Amino acid sequence: MSDPAMDDAAPLSVKRLAPAKAPAREAVSTRGAPRAVKIDHKLIIFGLHDGGVRALDHETGQVWKLSDLGGDDDASAFWTDGAKLYTTTTRQLLKAYALTWNDEDLTLSGDAARQCHKAPVKAIDVDSTGALIATASADGTCRVFDSRRNLTPTHRFAPAGGGVLTSVKHHPFSLILATARAFDVHVWDLKSSSQIASVSLKASVASMCWLPGPRNADDRTLALAARDATLTVWDGMNEITVSSKEDLETLTLLPPADDGGRQFASAGADGVVRAWRYADGKVHRAYNEESATTGPLESLSRFENDLVVTGHDRSVRFVDCVTLKETRHALCGGDDEVLDAAFLGDGSRLALATPSETVRIVDTHDWRTTFLSGHADAVLAVASCDEYVASASKDRTAKIWRETSSGRWDLISTLEGHVDSVGAVALGKRGDELVCATASKDRTLKLWQDGQCTASTIAHDKDINDVALSPGCVVVASCSSDRTAKLWDSQLNAQGSCLGHKRGVWRCVFSTKERWLATCASDRTVRVWAVKTRQCLAVLQGHEDSVLSLAFLKGDQLVSGGADGTLKVWSPQTRTCECTIEAYEDCRVWALATYDGKVVSGGGDGTVRVFEDVTASDLQSEREKDAEREARDQALRTALQSGDPVSALKQALALERPHAAWGCLKAIHERSSGEATLDPFDEAFSDLELDQSQKLLTAIVDWNANARRAPIAQRALRALIKAHGADTLLKDAALRDAVAAYTKRHLARLDGLLQQTYLVDSVLGALERRCLTVEEESVPAKRPRAAAAPRVYTADDLFAAAPAEDSDSDASPVPKKRKSRRSSR
Repeated sequence: MSDPAMDDAAPLSVKRLAPAKAPAREAVSTRGAPRAVKIDHKLIIFGLHDGGVRALDHETGQVWKLSDLGGDDDASAFWTDGAKLYTTTTRQLLKAYALTWNDEDLTLSGDAARQCHKAPVKAIDVDSTGALIATASADGTCRVFDSRRNLTPTHRFAPAGGGVLTSVKHHPFSLILATARAFDVHVWDLKSSSQIASVSLKASVASMCWLPGPRNADDRTLALAARDATLTVWDGMNEITVSSKEDLETLTLLPPADDGGRQFASAGADGVVRAWRYADGKVHRAYNEESATTGPLESLSRFENDLVVTGHDRSVRFVDCVTLKETRHALCGGDDEVLDAAFLGDGSRLALATPSETVRIVDTHDWRTTFLSGHADAVLAVASCDEYVASASKDRTAKIWRETSSGRWDLISTLEGHVDSVGAVALGKRGDELVCATASKDRTLKLWQDGQCTASTIAHDKDINDVALSPGCVVVASCSSDRTAKLWDSQLNAQGSCLGHKRGVWRCVFSTKERWLATCASDRTVRVWAVKTRQCLAVLQGHEDSVLSLAFLKGDQLVSGGADGTLKVWSPQTRTCECTIEAYEDCRVWALATYDGKVVSGGGDGTVRVFEDVTASDLQSEREKDAEREARDQALRTALQSGDPVSALKQALALERPHAAWGCLKAIHERSSGEATLDPFDEAFSDLELDQSQKLLTAIVDWNANARRAPIAQRALRALIKAHGADTLLKDAALRDAVAAYTKRHLARLDGLLQQTYLVDSVLGALERRCLTVEEESVPAKRPRAAAAPRVYTADDLFAAAPAEDSDSDASPVPKKRKSRRSSR
């Protein structure tokens, strides 16, 4: 019996959640440098993730998982120009694929594959003609393959001394290439298959790029970045080294300056893209530089007139090659985990907390991203209220941001006072005042107003996992690994504890009417408590692992996410689970956010998924189906009454009523006559749709198993195959085998019956001839008789009482004398 406190709850509404039309935000690049290409006027970003190559549509956010490259063979490096894709795998295979864009879908088809090295491949590059593919490997060799000849090897270069080759670059205008190995760079001539030169640095080579003159094939200028914060330019003869004042990770070529000077860009640990100029034998820094808002940078690459900038957190930005100003919207990269999420404003955007120093503001339609920088360590939690966003970090601080009317985000306050990581934050309004609550690993709970701490207390015996503010900010709730949830007033005076969980409590949330507090814990349960009495009103069980995230939906329903990767919608009033969604595979659901029936989840694999309430559409669809079912039912009765079994059969199949369909087939069978006209089954099935034929075929399989129904079922099967063809109708192997098994059995039974008819025919023939012989013997002797025909032995002899003797007279045969037995005495 339900608790009285729960009887006046809002009526249930959400019965089913389904994935939204917007694509999920999935990781694209988690290793190596992504590549941006244009395919069918669309900007597509390719990257390595989870052992395969993925592609992302920059405008829509759609992700294609192009190559699960076959079994457990993961990709180690890739190169693409939008038409061809070359990958190297952990089994040292070089594979070539063709990319095709059809109907808003990107597909992959294999072209060739070849064993390329004896150790993992570190880098791959293709020359400007697209013909020569160079690979650098940990086995100390660089090999070149011809893409026009089924990946035939053409060159093999092995620098003296061995070692791991980390990079390879083709010259843009000449048949030469450069390889990097530890402290050395080697330049090779593809025409003569020999080494041209080598350059040695004082530190390991981080990156290199060619700096050719204006289409000068003889120019061999090369820029090198070393890990001792130096930058070296080698012009083919001499080396010029300058300080980069940061550890560089990547270099790329820029368009030449107006006076023809060569330019290139660098990026590294400082998170700044800088332009460099090489002219008249001198290298100096250009004045253009752009600070990154995502921390350290890992790679730079060119796309038309933009630079594709990849951060250490795998975020992707686009800046102009000349001004270094942002030109396109940025995208989140391959975050390891999504730790927390909160809806902003009208529900079209999200604030995300990930293991990086920035807060991500993402659009849920195309996943364009704005980065909020300010923390010095990973962001662990976020919260929102109107135009404000709060974030909590490992750097022991919480920060509050406000969005201006121009769309810019300003940092308005930094909340300092905790002595350990701040793992939870809540934001709300009490009247016009903004209230923030924070909880830390130091076991303290604090309240903040106008950037000042107004109350603080040691709330729990162990780490505090979450904190929540009631809608009016009158009550504060906290939960901890000490297996308790506690309620506090606006001055953090204790109001009581909610006891009942058997393991650590992960989340606590208030209902919209401030009557209930819901908590979830590692004991696989969700509990609902009355705020005033702290009485447990419901225990919701169903998860197979720890329940890590929790949020209220419309009304007073709950949605929870577990370590088993599932989402569940609960109705506390009835203590039932309305639906279960297998949202993730083998990863935890750390984050949940809801807005007007829309649910967003963040998983341990970095994927953000959006789900929508489809209860109303399901009800409408069910009503339409009921109306259609009623109309078809009426049509079926009308057709049966009017004696039209063909129309009745179609309606019976649409209604999925096999018994009614059987009656229709019997009526069609009874139409048959001995006249040579069109088979009624052929006429009935001539305009039958394929889906209706498939339904009828499924019923025929069952009827075919019954000997009494098999004759009609076989006639219907013949007509269906004649109408649609066996290849089209019997694609399903299980259905085909079921039809064939019983059909063969019926055929064998008919063959046996046919063989038995031969014996019956023989017996009937023998009886007929015996009757004729008896009639002939009863004719009088005076009757003339025909000449005797030669004796022919037939099956009649099997049934004769004694062998007949030929005789020329009508006299009866003389009986033989019986021999008498004499005694031997």
